[in-house]
Order: sequence, then structure tokens, then C-alpha cells
Amino acid sequence: MGFLTPPRRFETEGTDPANVPARLRVGSLHDQARLNHRFGGVRAVLQPLARMIRATKPRAPIQVLDLGTGPADIPRAIVCWARRQNIPLVVTAVDHDPMTLEVARKECIEFPQISFEQENLLALPYAPRSFDFVICSQRLHHHPDADAARILQRAARIARLGYIATEWRRSRTAHAMLWILARLTTSSPLTRAEAPAAVLHAFTRREFRALAARAGLRDFRIVCMPWFRMTLYGLT
Repeated sequence: MGFLTPPRRFETEGTDPANVPARLRVGSLHDQARLNHRFGGVRAVLQPLARMIRATKPRAPIQVLDLGTGPADIPRAIVCWARRQNIPLVVTAVDHDPMTLEVARKECIEFPQISFEQENLLALPYAPRSFDFVICSQRLHHHPDADAARILQRAARIARLGYIATEWRRSRTAHAMLWILARLTTSSPLTRAEAPAAVLHAFTRREFRALAARAGLRDFRIVCMPWFRMTLYGLT
């Protein structure tokens, strides 16, 4: 690794342990949604999804699976985009954590197109090709490489038409940017710790490509996006 690219420091992030106070966890989820909306997380998913929908012209309603949905800000953004385009679309949002799902459900009261299921990403029950598109947004860095590759492989198998995975691009510059943004946008000590840490847990573009190869993916693309994000996507 060069000076600008620190080594990956994988560890489970702070919202996972059960002993983290509920107030801090809920606030962190809201901060996550706000950062995604303002700083490229939503765009990193919507751009390739719209491109693949135009390319494949799937039957209505389009069925999307969102893995590790968190506060479900990505499903809400997808549904809002589909409404503007007059595209019938439904999203199944999956997370392993019941408190996270409770927060997400409250945020999605006005989105009947979104349903929720509690599942372990390493033991997904969905059949191959059972959803048109499968999305995994900023979740792979929560796992060791072997598990992240398993999740990515399973996502591609579940997808009938295409898959998308987004991540931070790890660098010292990105880490510094997230450290500053977290302090400018929130007073939450949990978000201030987790936001910059997420970059150190994430991948370089070369590592992301190696992870996809380890998952057995073929004919995928990795696109670097604004705000030190990157998107891996492909048609099945």
C-alpha cells in the first residue's frame, strides 16, 4: 500500500453490538441516510440501476432486493425515481438487525412498494433468479473478505437481470473527508466515529475487483463515483 492508501482495518462497526444505546443507533441510521442523500450514496445506486433497466426492459412490476438496507433510504430513493418515471417497481428490503428494521419501517410508512424481511446476509433464503435486480449498498465492508465474496456471489445468483454493489474507495484523503463531514453534519459521537472508520474498513478499486473475481463474477464494471464512492455492477 502507498502512503495515500492505508491498509484495510476490518472490524465490526459500532452499530452492530447489542450494548450500544438505542438512541445512538437510531441517530446513526438517520445520519447514514442524510449522508447518502447529500454525498453520493443514492446516486451511486440509481445511475447504474436506471441504465440496466433501460437496457433490459424488465416486465412490470420490477422486483428489487436490497441487502443490508439500513434505514431504507436507498429503497425510498429507488421508489421515488420509479414514480417519476412511471415505472411499476417493488422493493424487498433486508437487514439482519430488528432495531434497524423497526426504524426503516417507520421511515417507509408512505412507501407501500417497500416490504421488509429480517435475514442473515450469509444465509439468504431466496432462489436463484428470483428478483430482477439485487443491490448491496455499503455493506460488504462490514464483513471479512471471504464472507463479503460469498454475499456478492449470492447476490449475483439471486438476480435475474442485474446486480449492484457500492462501497467507499479507501484512502487517507477519503478518511479525512469523512472525518470532517461527520463533524460538520452531526453531533452524534457514534456517527463521528463510524463514518471515517467505514472508509478504513472498505476497499480500493483493485481490491473490489479482486473480491468480485473471488465471487466468480464475470462481465462486471467498477465505476468510480463522486465523494470517494465506487459502484460495481453487471448484467446476469
